[in-house]
Amino acid sequence: MHSLDILKEINAASRPSIGITAKPLDKDIDAPWKSKFGGVAFLPQEIEHLKNHSGDYLTFLAQLKFADIQKLDGFPTNGVLHFILITMTLLACILPAAIK
Repeated sequence: MHSLDILKEINAASRPSIGITAKPLDKDIDAPWKSKFGGVAFLPQEIEHLKNHSGDYLTFLAQLKFADIQKLDGFPTNGVLHFILITMTLLACILPAAIK
């Protein structure tokens, strides 16, 4: 397969996306429900920690508050999107928490 063919396949598989620029957190106005990388995940009260089906703790990577990011077709406009690591694989998990 030629590089031009590969480029055509990549372009055909592309989807709408947004760019994210991380900034240092102002600790004086930190709130658990804000968009952030690292730290402690904002979870519904009934979930104490992120765990897998075996009860092992999962590694929190980031959370994005939908109200903080550019609107994307097919995505919610409220709630929080969590990125977690499971056995070294990055997965995204949408929690239906309505954040105002």
